[in-house]
Amino acid sequence: MKNRIGRRVQENIDAPRIFRGTGASPVLRSLHNHGRGAHATTLFASFFILFVLCASVAHAAEPTVRFATIDISIDPQGQSLAAYQFELIAPESVTLVGVEGGEHDAFKKAPYYDPRALQQRRIVIAGLSTDTSLPNAKTRVARIHVEIRGNLYPDYTVKLIVAGNSDAKAIANAVVTFAPTETQQKKEQ
Repeated sequence: MKNRIGRRVQENIDAPRIFRGTGASPVLRSLHNHGRGAHATTLFASFFILFVLCASVAHAAEPTVRFATIDISIDPQGQSLAAYQFELIAPESVTLVGVEGGEHDAFKKAPYYDPRALQQRRIVIAGLSTDTSLPNAKTRVARIHVEIRGNLYPDYTVKLIVAGNSDAKAIANAVVTFAPTETQQKKEQ
């Protein structure tokens, strides 16, 4: 090392070098004091910490999307169920994506509904059967497929508008119930 005049000066290796006011970064100080191996380790540790922090922030910010079904059942209280109509209202975090039929042969086919209503949060669904074999106990009449955004479990509202028997009379004490089930989850891209 040379001094200001240009003469060679032997540097005391044990004496700490002072970087005050020179604008030297901590990385340069690490390189000078501990060599290239320490410099590489410091850089690796810095990038690793930065990567972990970025990954955790990105993971926390990703909204999740999951799919579920809602099974709608009607209990006609011992009478034969020949027709029904109900209304389902879903919260804003839910998109209705499909409707399929029920479990009894009389209601296996998909029920009647307005396909444009799938793009909204409210849908009215109706079914009618002229079969001779009709359900007279609680039976699933429809399965509604939904897409749920976020990690909350939504509250649905299901209202039975009418249930009718094979004599075309309303079943006054019929009860509608629903059971949501989670099916699969994916990350939104």
